[in-house]
Amino acid sequence: MRLPQGRARLCLASLLLVLMVGVVLVPAAEASGSGYWYVVQPGDSWSSISAATGVPVSTLQAWNPAAVRPPHYWLMIGEWLWIPTAAPPPPRCDYWYTVRSGDSWTKISRWSGVSVAALQAANPGLVRPPHYWLYVGDRLWIPCGGGGWHPGGYWYTVVRGDSWYAISRRTGVSVAALQAANPGKVRPPKYWLYIGDRLWIPDP
Repeated sequence: MRLPQGRARLCLASLLLVLMVGVVLVPAAEASGSGYWYVVQPGDSWSSISAATGVPVSTLQAWNPAAVRPPHYWLMIGEWLWIPTAAPPPPRCDYWYTVRSGDSWTKISRWSGVSVAALQAANPGLVRPPHYWLYVGDRLWIPCGGGGWHPGGYWYTVVRGDSWYAISRRTGVSVAALQAANPGKVRPPKYWLYIGDRLWIPDP
């Protein structure tokens, strides 16, 4: 039986679409045994990819730091994400932080729990007297245990633009660990944080 020309074209287009989706879902590169590559599609988000793959958002972002773009955390169509099938390595205690608009030594000290003196000692090239300004794009090394760090963790006050994922990325503490340490601040379904909230940041 021969299909009408219009219907045949529709069937062919549907078949091609299925094949294209299949190509996207199949690892786009040779899997290393611990994960595979995925190409971001229109409508994708960290949450939707997490739901589709079963990998937590925090784990996806830990493996794909170049694709983490605060404050909106949008993904770009066509970019490649590594989908791990094994747990990520534990976060390092020390980490790099990129200075954002409105940052200062005091502000970074407050949310990191590291004293200004310890921050400046770890970043002598960014100490600029007499005003000690930091410039957007500066990269600061945040050392562990410097001055303001309390045994077991420290308190952090939420500021504008913060989210569980942004704080997790800056501190090296997983979203799950942050929420477990602050159950009173976990507010489903949106999980918003409010300016002025005080969070306990446990040591990684």
